[in-house]
Amino acid sequence: MTNYRGTNHRPTHPKIFVWAHTERAEIEYFQEFKNHLKTALLIPKKAVCWDPWELIKKVIAWKEKDKLGKQEICEEDGDQIWCVFDVDAFYENQPEKLLKAIENAHENNIKIAYINECFELWIFMHLEKPTSPIPRKNLEKKNPASF
Repeated sequence: MTNYRGTNHRPTHPKIFVWAHTERAEIEYFQEFKNHLKTALLIPKKAVCWDPWELIKKVIAWKEKDKLGKQEICEEDGDQIWCVFDVDAFYENQPEKLLKAIENAHENNIKIAYINECFELWIFMHLEKPTSPIPRKNLEKKNPASF
């Protein structure tokens, strides 16, 4: 801490918590991005669940629990919480439920980032540079070590 005008002043460095609902693709991408930036301020987290509304519910519960616990989040310092998920099939099949979940996220100061269903393909093409066709259903099975 430095002495600033007679008071203790510590500069703040906002953290960005990025939650994804899948076990692999999004989390691996954000972990690589964090490593590329060489920062501890980007914090990928995962909550393996199928539905975006379930992810949002879990993140809200985590945020509420943190208020009572270890104080990992400090929104006054500019910390941000993001939920990243696919929307295509969820919006097509249950638009009201998805929109209500997104509204609930915004009410709890949680930001939303949408990805489309080709995210896994983009990561694979970006990192591995394949030379032969790969069926989309096989992308989730690819070994991240090969990236």
